[in-house]
Amino acid sequence: MQRESQRLIVTIFGMAAVAMSLLQPILPLYLTSIDIPPEFIGLMISVSMIAMAIGEGYWGWVADKVGVRIPLYVGTFVCGITVLFFVLAESVMVLFVVFFFWGLFRSAIFGPSRGVLAAGSPLGKKATRLAIVTAILAAANSLGALPSGFIADAWGYSSVFFFSAGISLGGALIVLFGIKGIKPVKEELKSAEGFFVNNKLWPLTLQCSVTVFQYLGLGILIAFLPLLVTQVMKASAAEVGILISARGIASMLFSVPMGALADRLGNQKMMFFGLFITAVSMIGFSLANSFAWFVVIIIFHSIGYSSFSPAALSMFSSTAPLNRQGTTMGFYGAICENSGLIAGSALGGFVWSAWGGEATFLLGAAASFIGAIVFYFFLTFQRKNSNLSK
Repeated sequence: MQRESQRLIVTIFGMAAVAMSLLQPILPLYLTSIDIPPEFIGLMISVSMIAMAIGEGYWGWVADKVGVRIPLYVGTFVCGITVLFFVLAESVMVLFVVFFFWGLFRSAIFGPSRGVLAAGSPLGKKATRLAIVTAILAAANSLGALPSGFIADAWGYSSVFFFSAGISLGGALIVLFGIKGIKPVKEELKSAEGFFVNNKLWPLTLQCSVTVFQYLGLGILIAFLPLLVTQVMKASAAEVGILISARGIASMLFSVPMGALADRLGNQKMMFFGLFITAVSMIGFSLANSFAWFVVIIIFHSIGYSSFSPAALSMFSSTAPLNRQGTTMGFYGAICENSGLIAGSALGGFVWSAWGGEATFLLGAAASFIGAIVFYFFLTFQRKNSNLSK
């Protein structure tokens, strides 16, 4: 795939990510303002994650079969139209349906975009290249989260959904007029192909479970940090936007350097480091009592996420042939990442209702620590298999 086409896809991914990020800080607040209880908020976000789990693998497979244009169009135009139905929904049941289709359509962006970058990554630089996706997503979080609170304070929550839809439709125009004639990758990486056909999926299952535990905490953070900050600090929507933006800026700055460190020091070390830092930061959220501390801790959390994600993506991608990178990245996002996000937002809602916000974030810390333990057993399993094969 030509460099120009890759740049266009990265641009489209960035615009779609900005559109999604506009909604992140205000969505829990909007739902609270229309009298949706915390446990329903968690379940609604979980429904969108379930839809993403269904969609990411499918759209990655579609991209490998027919190219990236159709999935990207769904992830921009169709997703943008769907966002408008948040404003039109008049019942809890309709909101659940909107959350489901929003997750299903926005998932079309991730697998194909990651697959394009993974397939074009030179040897020894896969984590660095895939860190670009993390950096773009982080930059989008900043560009989206920072103004969303101010927009909501100035013109109301509904206006944020219209801004989000407009940006998505802008990305759709680039897909319509810019992405043409791009064919799916046909090359195969025989050694990686053998990994799948020789029934060696158990190590992938273990690695995937590590990501599930790590993303459980992220699901809690996404769904309930705005509520925690407003509960502890009585913060405004604008201040929540500033906090989420700080997280995005930190992730943007750290993602590519941490990906380069993963290529230099090894994916395994960076994944362990990321799990530990994330766990400590989740404990910090439960103890924070000032806005300044929330900012410091969310930057710390971003370092952990930026350390783990590119390394984990690189490790998983290396097992797949070039012509299946979209499917592989879609599977990783659908099963490994989204399962954790689903569990985090759903469990977080019930823990919040029963024991409060502090206990909810301690649950996220425990999940990352458990992920580190599972990863240790995963590496032990790998070493034993390696010794047996010699």
